[in-house]
Amino acid sequence: MAKKKKNKPEIRADTIQNTAAEVVNTSFVDTILLNALFGTGTRTVTKEMAMQIPAVKSCVSRIAAVISSTPIKLYRKAEDGRVAEVDGDRRVFLLNNETGDTLTASQFWRAMVEDYLLGKGGYAFINMSGLETFSIHYVDEKNISFLENQDPIFKDYDIMVLGKRYYPSNFLKILRRSRDGIKSVSLVEENPLLISLTYAALVYEENLVKKGGNKRGFLESEHRLTAEAMDALREAYKRLYSNNSENVVVLNNGVKFHEASNTSVEMQLDESKKSNSAEICKLFGVPASILTGNATAEDRKAFLQTCVNIMYDIECSLDRDMLLESEKTELYWAFDTRELLRGDIKERYEAYEIGLKNNFLQIDEVREQEDRAPIGFEWITLGLDQVLLNPKTGQIYTPNTNALQDMNAMQSPVIVDKEQRAYTGENLIITGPPGSGKTTWVHERLQPGEMVLDLDAIKCALSGNNDLHAQASELVPMLTVVRDAVYRGIAEGKGSGKCYIITTETDPATLRQWRTYLRAELKVMDTPKEVCLERIKNDASRPDKELFYGLVEKWFENWRGGEEV
Repeated sequence: MAKKKKNKPEIRADTIQNTAAEVVNTSFVDTILLNALFGTGTRTVTKEMAMQIPAVKSCVSRIAAVISSTPIKLYRKAEDGRVAEVDGDRRVFLLNNETGDTLTASQFWRAMVEDYLLGKGGYAFINMSGLETFSIHYVDEKNISFLENQDPIFKDYDIMVLGKRYYPSNFLKILRRSRDGIKSVSLVEENPLLISLTYAALVYEENLVKKGGNKRGFLESEHRLTAEAMDALREAYKRLYSNNSENVVVLNNGVKFHEASNTSVEMQLDESKKSNSAEICKLFGVPASILTGNATAEDRKAFLQTCVNIMYDIECSLDRDMLLESEKTELYWAFDTRELLRGDIKERYEAYEIGLKNNFLQIDEVREQEDRAPIGFEWITLGLDQVLLNPKTGQIYTPNTNALQDMNAMQSPVIVDKEQRAYTGENLIITGPPGSGKTTWVHERLQPGEMVLDLDAIKCALSGNNDLHAQASELVPMLTVVRDAVYRGIAEGKGSGKCYIITTETDPATLRQWRTYLRAELKVMDTPKEVCLERIKNDASRPDKELFYGLVEKWFENWRGGEEV
């Protein structure tokens, strides 16, 4: 007797294909998260992708806002240890007000901080001419590349911007945790798993929203459906999950919908978002309460300390890139964090009280800190609450005895006559109009071993023409190169004796830069304009009279300073 064949369930080809497609569709985003977790096929997260994560965006914005709103100042440290703020330096204006580029200073620093934290570093081109900085230009780190040597000890590199080569000294470079002084180690590069996982969660959530938030499930039919009915159901559910205006499916009699259980990823999505955001805040050193608005005083202090740490990196970079070599021993950059760290009113007043009791603060200094007008009280207490010292005059007054004593034991400084400065051993810049007698004045005082830097003399040496006043405009670029090279040698102390620098420069800012860079004094020829014009008229070596007359007129029109510029 033949065995009765069991009827096997019919397996339709279209059912197999659609089932496989459904499995791929429903598990695709879960696979992304699993890959991110286990490292297989991990998504490479860029700076732009990271900035789409709310916690990353908020942390970067908060830090950048604090840094961009804090003033940067330039200070000079004297040999006696006193520190004074440097006023009138153009670089201070560029870093705090207008960069000379299309970006404001605030926009400039926000962009630099973002690249510092999430990119290969913050880079800005320093536009200089001679010793003067005219503007500073932010360059997106995506446009920066490097040509590096392979020496792990004596590291060297050049910077490439869209194929053009620059020296590192042409750029301000702000780098985070750099190992080579060339580029940063960004937070994205340092923590790829957490950033990638958080970004993948956003992608997963986006996929759910695109499906309209509808639950997944399967259909059960009491009887076999026709091909037309199956196609109609598929099309209806496609519209249901596509999040368009039609989100209702009508099931025929005998067809039931069974909801599938949530995956572990779906059930933990909200909890994971919170924990991931908190972990991202830790990466930035920003307490999560700063972002949620319920920060304590300790949280605010921790956040400000994070900002101050980044400011210190910026200060070191400014000292390296925004100071001349001759300035680095006495000038330095610093953020003015007084307003940032001054604390609440009770803490400030307690600190002022300590300063006043210990005599390192005066009443008007405290009032200045609180943005109040001074009252003119210039005395400080020395002891017993009865002895007063006026630090400006050096007088001590004792109220009990009504005695006034002069304790200023400082000797008056020796003033060297201006015309005798040629013999003091200091480098000397001599400026004045043509015909004022600069060259004659110098050669009357020149001593053996001393140097004279004069563009006219350099021109004669390069051209082989001994005519000091001959015009050679084609040599001007080369003359400037030679002059700047000699300047560097003077600044680095390579000369054996003092140097006289002869010039017709009238710009006070440039002269100040030269005085600092060359460690030189300044002499301005006081020859009257009429005398200069008369000398040119009678000077046979100046055949183009009108040219030199015009130079004299221009010099007197432009000169606004004295010898104290």
